[in-house]
Amino acid sequence: MLAYLVNPSNPLVSMSFNRGHWNRFRLWKPLGLLVLAGLAPPDWEISILDENLGCIDYESLPRPDVVGITAFTSQAPRAYEIAEEFRARGVPVAMGGIHATMCLAEASAHVDSVVTGEAEPVWAEVLEHVRAGCLKARYDGGRAAMDQIAPARHDLLPDRYAFGSIQTTRGCSLNCTFCSVTQFNGASYRQRPIPDVVEEFKSIPEARVLIV
Repeated sequence: MLAYLVNPSNPLVSMSFNRGHWNRFRLWKPLGLLVLAGLAPPDWEISILDENLGCIDYESLPRPDVVGITAFTSQAPRAYEIAEEFRARGVPVAMGGIHATMCLAEASAHVDSVVTGEAEPVWAEVLEHVRAGCLKARYDGGRAAMDQIAPARHDLLPDRYAFGSIQTTRGCSLNCTFCSVTQFNGASYRQRPIPDVVEEFKSIPEARVLIV
């Protein structure tokens, strides 16, 4: 089974549009996709397609069994274009992340399935339903237990980012009016087990690391 996990181009910072040397220091890796890749069963082949690193010729790629897309709001228009392209070829598309969670009705009009909340608790179910041909229109991951967060597959991206990244905590109690974190990840401060964080650090190839 083959899954493509897609990070749509972000017109604000993408290397595809802004090729200056300093632009690469503004980009974060699509960490959520790398974590989901780490949760995939061994019989699934996972490819990360990252448009922030350059344009992708999707038609030249082997036909996948499913496409998963994440997006911030600035990426959503491009995410919908990618979804429509794959759906026209009969490939089921699932979308998750902050924008799809907050704008469920909008996202549902463009994809076959929306994963709301944190995807770790339901990702295995999504893939099993793809295998069985019974993908549901919505899966609600809610909030994952911190020991459910698998080490990110840092090996799946080329070495073109200035920074590695690792997530050590989720949630925030401050509930700032301009920020989605409290609504999306909860008002409590949740910490990953320290041994898990230490082990994942060992797999990050970059010398500089953003702690998320």
